[in-house]
Amino acid sequence: MASPQYRDTGLSALAVKLEKSTVPVSERACIVTLPDGTSRLGATQVTQTIHHGGEHAGALFARVAFRFAGDDAEYANTYSSTLDVVWMIVDHKKGLIQFGPDDGVFIRHRGLGIGSYILGQLIRMLHSGSTQGSYRITTSKLPLSGALSWLPPDEAVQNERRLESVLNRAGFYYSSAAGERVIGARKASDLRSYWNGEKVRFLNPAQLIDTAAAAVSACTQAQLESAAQSQRVDDLSGQLSFARDEVSRVTSAFERALSTHSTYEEASQAREAQLNSEIRSLNAALASIEHELEVSRAAPQDGRLSSATPPPQLARVGSVPKSRLVIELGQSARTAVWAYLAAICILGTSALAVVLMR
Repeated sequence: MASPQYRDTGLSALAVKLEKSTVPVSERACIVTLPDGTSRLGATQVTQTIHHGGEHAGALFARVAFRFAGDDAEYANTYSSTLDVVWMIVDHKKGLIQFGPDDGVFIRHRGLGIGSYILGQLIRMLHSGSTQGSYRITTSKLPLSGALSWLPPDEAVQNERRLESVLNRAGFYYSSAAGERVIGARKASDLRSYWNGEKVRFLNPAQLIDTAAAAVSACTQAQLESAAQSQRVDDLSGQLSFARDEVSRVTSAFERALSTHSTYEEASQAREAQLNSEIRSLNAALASIEHELEVSRAAPQDGRLSSATPPPQLARVGSVPKSRLVIELGQSARTAVWAYLAAICILGTSALAVVLMR
């Protein structure tokens, strides 16, 4: 709540003094549901004391502060004297109740129902004591744009609507008379202990023990699953290492086989080139032999044509000559024929060798 209007400055000063000197009397647990649907354990610190002596002797001071439990730095886990805190001071002599802090209520994690929860817990303490329902509530001025200038415009509008909703449900009135927005309540009996139970749920000691036991069980189960997962990861790592070794071995064998094949291929190509060269040489030799054979064939014919034809001889009576055809070749012709046959054999052998090498 903001700059005082109709507020008792003496009560405000006493509240500040008691807040610094009072020792908390208890802590209570609650469960806060986060926007993603998960839950976090929270704690409220409750302070309550009665002032003795002076103008406000017998005044009751009560305060409720909130923090998240645990070591997660994402959420505030320590109590603050200015954040996530509300207080009230009840002057029984004057029948007057004043709420604070004077500078306003600031919630570190907005939209989680924390503000309405701590205000509801404070009003619950008010109704559980000896406070009369006719006690008056001091009126306070709501902070204007200057107090929330650090918020983006859209978020500032949402924050104002949220604050108005929380105050109305708690029994306070909201007025904008004379250009100023003020809150207050006619009497103590108009106030209601209200908060959104779907966002923040109070835990009694038995529920807190059950929640802690469930958390321990879940933690143990998570540790077991983590150990099993680690074992599976180790097994998979071993299998992956073995697979890598096998791939390396097969790759090396393939490279060796490829190198051997390349060597054989080069040798085969060299042998094929050699045989082709020999075939060309043999073909040249064969052509030469065929030429010589043709020359040798032509020479006897020319000789026979140039020699005189012998006179025919009469066969003797009573004798029948045997028919026999004899072809007689000269020395050069015989040499040519044998060379031709040898060339054919060599060509056949070379061709067979080429086929086998492929």
